[in-house]
Amino acid sequence: MKVVEFTGGLNTKIDPSLLPGNMSIELVNADLASGVLKAMQDKADTAAYTGVLAKFIQHKGSIISSNDVDVGYTEYANDLYYMKSSTLTQLRNGIEYTVGLPKPINTLAVSGTDQAASPTSVVSTTLYSDIFVTGTPAAGDLPPATYDYRYVYSNDSSVEYRTVDLQLAIILPDTSKTLDPLSNTNYNDSFTADVYRKYLGVYRLVGSTPLGSSAISIQDTVLDISANLATVTSLPNGKLTVSKEYTYDVVEFDIVNSVKVYSKIFTHTVTAGITTTHLVIAVADPTRTEIHRTFLDPVTLLATKYQLAYFSDVLGFIDYIDDPIYPIVQTVDRPNGTYQYVYTYYNSVTGYESVPSSVSDNVIVFNGIVYLTNISTIAEATDIRIYRVGGELTVFTLVDTKTIGTSTYVDSLGDVDISGALLISNDYDFPPTSLTLLTESNGVLLGAIGARLRFSKQSILFAWPVENFIDFKSSITCITEVANGIVVATATKTFIITGNTPAAYSKYVVSGEQGCQYAASYQKLKNGVILKSSTALMFTGGGVPELLSEKSFNPLNIFIKASTVHNNTYYAVGSSDIFVYDLTNNNYYTIGIVCDNIGVVDDKVHVLIGGSLYQLFTGTSQLTMQYKSPVFTEGSHSETKVYNNIYIALNGNFTIKVYLDEVLRLTKAYTTIGVEIEDIKLPQKYQRAKSLQLEITGTGTVYEYEYKTTGRQNGK
Repeated sequence: MKVVEFTGGLNTKIDPSLLPGNMSIELVNADLASGVLKAMQDKADTAAYTGVLAKFIQHKGSIISSNDVDVGYTEYANDLYYMKSSTLTQLRNGIEYTVGLPKPINTLAVSGTDQAASPTSVVSTTLYSDIFVTGTPAAGDLPPATYDYRYVYSNDSSVEYRTVDLQLAIILPDTSKTLDPLSNTNYNDSFTADVYRKYLGVYRLVGSTPLGSSAISIQDTVLDISANLATVTSLPNGKLTVSKEYTYDVVEFDIVNSVKVYSKIFTHTVTAGITTTHLVIAVADPTRTEIHRTFLDPVTLLATKYQLAYFSDVLGFIDYIDDPIYPIVQTVDRPNGTYQYVYTYYNSVTGYESVPSSVSDNVIVFNGIVYLTNISTIAEATDIRIYRVGGELTVFTLVDTKTIGTSTYVDSLGDVDISGALLISNDYDFPPTSLTLLTESNGVLLGAIGARLRFSKQSILFAWPVENFIDFKSSITCITEVANGIVVATATKTFIITGNTPAAYSKYVVSGEQGCQYAASYQKLKNGVILKSSTALMFTGGGVPELLSEKSFNPLNIFIKASTVHNNTYYAVGSSDIFVYDLTNNNYYTIGIVCDNIGVVDDKVHVLIGGSLYQLFTGTSQLTMQYKSPVFTEGSHSETKVYNNIYIALNGNFTIKVYLDEVLRLTKAYTTIGVEIEDIKLPQKYQRAKSLQLEITGTGTVYEYEYKTTGRQNGK
């Protein structure tokens, strides 16, 4: 009997006496690739990478590692996704991001202010006079009240609108107000001064007078000057009005005679050929009733803070809002109707957007302005996105995007002025925590939480709708993409999830008897998955599982704490060795290296030992090979044979043990330089036996061995 080929590998299922000669019942550290029995090279002498944690992957050339047991590295669109401290994390261009954004905690507080329609332009920007309002007893029918006066300069070609707010000027019974220009310093004879007073929501003309070289007084004593009701159409040609809105802040400006003076600044646009003018209005202490106006030069203006000023009412007079927290953006059209608002968090770097906040209360405005407050903030977002529904908008539509940290917002955009982008993040729920077995399939991230399979939206990996789940009866131990769908396994059963999108997912049983015993065992292999079931190595591409190892092991009783696949070979790390299945040659063997993990780095198999990665099979020394042959009976257990000599061709250092009738009868050690044929002579007293078996231990190469027997003679 001559054995010259050893590629059969390890087999512990078949009785050793029935195995072909190329198999073995023990096979450790044997390199069978060339067909001979050769000791395997050790791992590399020096580490390729150091400082590596328990779970690792090579991503874009760099080693990424973690001590999180359920880190679950998976790649998608050049980014790496994994669990970090139970939170789904994305590594993009070397920067870690927590995947997704949580729902905003706060609900928007909303309030509205109605405004009259805004006119379109302004012609003149020249300031000619200041104005005082003083009380003078006089006869008349003007009742006690707080009145708002407006002061207008105009001539045939231009108009300038001026404001006098007498909010604290209480008119007593049987008195009137005298409106006196402060001085004649800046009078212009070509302009007319028109004074209006607001009553019953309408500005009514009190009186008009040409400006001259001396102070002018107008007595206001008549309650309802209906004949002089002022409207836009009643203004002379050329007296155009203002349509722009501007955003500013209140600033404490100065201390004048122990009284705080505040500034309000507005900018308005003029017609072609006339430059933009910046006007500052300094409002004195509220106990005083005068309003003082002055210019600021552009340099001073740019150095100041701004407060809102906007133009409204039918005459186009300038209105001021004193509350500094409500800026208004430039627009013509305004919100008009009943509205509700939500907002989302947004990250402009990752593209993440959260589900919207809870819907605000209704706010009703008539061509008005809506004030939004109570906006919350988080560090993970770069912006907030504000959406509204109502008016002519039937679905939530994007109003504006503002930098994170914005706590208030003023919406003055009409329905036709907003972007038209619709709210689509209603189901962009934050990814669940404590996911295991993270996997990507067809642009969907999947993970397990116990017996529940959770999954993201397709191509929107940060969005995990709460309804995206499939339940199983026991804990999930495997999730991986295969040709026919997604294989999901528990310890005892295997399923296939079909469907190209989450909405189309359906669950079917693939095997009701075989599942995935160890989550660390499963690996993608070609168009399917290889894993360790309770009894065997198993492969499925989504159909009926194939028990790969059932002809060699019954059962395959190994523990697996890590695994990898490379060059059509499966490696499984156990407690004290590495179990290997060579799919190309369909053989099994073990590697006697104790390691913490195994993986493919730089397209080579590496083992992790003590925080360092070593490449397999590249060391300068060889591992000690252990081989035990089948039990050779020459086809008969009952026939006694005579074994005289065993011839073995080898090169290296080996110890050879000879078993006759499965009892150790001879041990020989050999050291050779080059290939030698060794003649092993068996002791005569043991030569008669029914079987022979060899055990070979050492380093080097065994090319073949041969023995010859003679059968029974004379009945012996």
